Amino acid sequence: MEIMQFKPNRNKKIKKIAIITFLSLIIIAGIIITSLYITNEEVREKFDIYILRKQVTEHNTAQILLNSKETSGICAYDKYIGILNKSTLTLYNNSGNEVTKINTMISTPIFEKNNKYLCVAEKNGQKIYLINGENINWEKEIEGNIIDVNVNKNGYVSIIVTGTSYKTVIITFDDKGKEIFKTYLASTNAITTSISNDNKYLAIAEIDSTSAIIQSNIKIISIEKAKEEPTNSIIYTYKAENNNLITDIKYQDKGTLVCLYDDSIHIIENENDIEFLKIDEKADFVDINLKNYIVQTVETTEFFKSNIKLLMKNVNNKNESLYLTSGVLKSLEVSENIVALNFSTEVHFVNSNGWLIKKYISSQGITDIVIGNSIAGIVYRNKIEVISL
Repeated sequence: MEIMQFKPNRNKKIKKIAIITFLSLIIIAGIIITSLYITNEEVREKFDIYILRKQVTEHNTAQILLNSKETSGICAYDKYIGILNKSTLTLYNNSGNEVTKINTMISTPIFEKNNKYLCVAEKNGQKIYLINGENINWEKEIEGNIIDVNVNKNGYVSIIVTGTSYKTVIITFDDKGKEIFKTYLASTNAITTSISNDNKYLAIAEIDSTSAIIQSNIKIISIEKAKEEPTNSIIYTYKAENNNLITDIKYQDKGTLVCLYDDSIHIIENENDIEFLKIDEKADFVDINLKNYIVQTVETTEFFKSNIKLLMKNVNNKNESLYLTSGVLKSLEVSENIVALNFSTEVHFVNSNGWLIKKYISSQGITDIVIGNSIAGIVYRNKIEVISL
């Protein structure tokens, strides 16, 4: 009887050990495969092509035909690709099918997008439109000449205008097109603006070049105060070191303002201006418009081969993601949490975690790339190849 009871217990133990061993082997294999995928470019490429099916070519994507003589602008936002042709903005979906046409009075466009919103303004002109999805939310005719526009994820818009009695005027609108306030700069030039995601603050990047030393400033305006008293609404002014040239600013989540200078990236949070990153002297491209991340690419040459290191650093927790590849980088575009690396006949779409989403292979040189939230367009002289992301 004792022997009869022992055998089932022994069989259960053997079965349990076998299951644990099998699971352990799967985990070890998974760790090895993941490590190889991350560190070995050849292994990663084979996985992406044959197992994960991330590689696409111009022969298996949807196409939109272009008339290069009549096309004055191409953009992507949300889930649409837009083509401006004879002042008509035609929207296409990820199948390359026409969705709708939007009539405008724009001939030379400035495009600015965020979330589901697209701003289209006449460069050095007076007309501006805010488009939400497939419809015009509002349109305005501005006094002066529009040189830059900004839209936040909620549809609040700021416009930089020149050609008035002031050197620069910044006009801020809510999502319904109601003018909230104007900001007048008498002696400085506004480079760009950004509105916080909670609609509370407008940041202005400006340059004072009236003296031999260039002075870059960041002004933070309380939108709530500006509604009542625009001339007394500046709550902070941050002055850069002499000859540090401000080139871009961007509000990220949690109210963090990211500031791009010619040699460094600063963040302003809790009323403090902190140097976040010293730009690598060998950096080819730097961008601060990726959602909650800054982007920097550095190219190195080894044994006659160009290697690219894409660094993405989180502005909130300082975590870093890396994407390593090879080739000569022609251009870089970002949208939401996607970075597009253009290698002229190849485009790598990478997310902010450093993982490849799609790789596009072309037989000819690529003219441009446009990216929305879930769509990308590979632009050629006579066509656009459409990619779902």
